[in-house]
Amino acid sequence: MIELDASSPALATSSSDPITSDSFAPPAGTLLAACLSIRDSTDTAQSVTDSAGLTWTQRVTRLSAQGGPAGQVGIWTAPCPIGVPAGMTVSAAVASVVTPMGLKVYVWRGVDLANPVGATGGSGTNVSENNNFTFQAYLNTVRGSRGIAACHDWNNLGLPSSTDEESAAVISGAQAVCHIIKANNTDADPGAQVTFNVDAAGSGAPFTKLCWAELLPAIARPPYGRTHLQAAQRASAW
Repeated sequence: MIELDASSPALATSSSDPITSDSFAPPAGTLLAACLSIRDSTDTAQSVTDSAGLTWTQRVTRLSAQGGPAGQVGIWTAPCPIGVPAGMTVSAAVASVVTPMGLKVYVWRGVDLANPVGATGGSGTNVSENNNFTFQAYLNTVRGSRGIAACHDWNNLGLPSSTDEESAAVISGAQAVCHIIKANNTDADPGAQVTFNVDAAGSGAPFTKLCWAELLPAIARPPYGRTHLQAAQRASAW
């Protein structure tokens, strides 16, 4: 079962990049998921690194050139198979640009480290003229998966919120960042609609750029010894 680990650091914000998270100590067998919300309108390349030397993979981005308001968002993941008990930090930047940004690192237990991500996608348009809107993100690909999303509001409305679980802040320039996770795993057969909610501050229409990803659960396997014991018992019965 996918669960959020208590070692996840708080949302980090900065008026310029690179940006670095607080120190945290992820346990063995976890997946780190970094959500980025960036004010940059030049679509320069994102990068994510860390002090422990983990391998990061960019799972999904949404850039200015893909339509809608300026700014960009992204979701990256890194497996942490042996843990970092001494603590580590995660840093993010965009190439050749100094720009305000937000970084939220989630530490997840119960994710398939070899194949952690299923459905991904994004939107670069003014997805709703409503101040509070719920957008249809993806159809789940497996039972027990968990949704995460990164959002950026270019319209300077103030601090956003969500009926899901959000980590939100206002960054330099009065623009807002909002990183969202579903409160629970999607306990439905593949093909169920997964949505995310964003409630912008005030009453104006937000210009939101967003992206999302589906985290996949690890496959439960019986212990090695038990498997072979069962095989031996079957053989003796023959």
